[in-house]
Amino acid sequence: MSPARPPSLWELCRALASAPAPTIEAVAAQVPATLSLVDENEHVRFLAGGPLKLGDGTALGGIELRVLKATNAATLLLLEVEAPCIGLTDVRRAFPSATLTDVPRGLSENEQAFWAVQSAKASLAFGFAEHRADCVASVAIGW
Repeated sequence: MSPARPPSLWELCRALASAPAPTIEAVAAQVPATLSLVDENEHVRFLAGGPLKLGDGTALGGIELRVLKATNAATLLLLEVEAPCIGLTDVRRAFPSATLTDVPRGLSENEQAFWAVQSAKASLAFGFAEHRADCVASVAIGW
């Protein structure tokens, strides 16, 4: 039996943003990457992985997942998008209700402008870094 095709970026975003606070296992079922513990504090485990190529060819350089220790529920998934260049037009086509929610304040070229979508179960934000403002640099999914 061949392994399942990795999801596209849009499929991944829609699936995870519609899931109520998924567990590590639920995220791993959607994100076909090995995630390893890199840090933890009293309340949260920080896992990281990557690189990963998605089914539509989107290259993720890094993946970070934050999980509550008490419940094993994911609270935040960060995806570092390397290629291809996904523009605001692409984001708005996939998520027409995306609105500008945060802008850089001029402190660093790594600051990002965020376009976000809020659902009943999660928030989804697409970050555009100052040094490459025409392309998505990161995707954040919060539960």
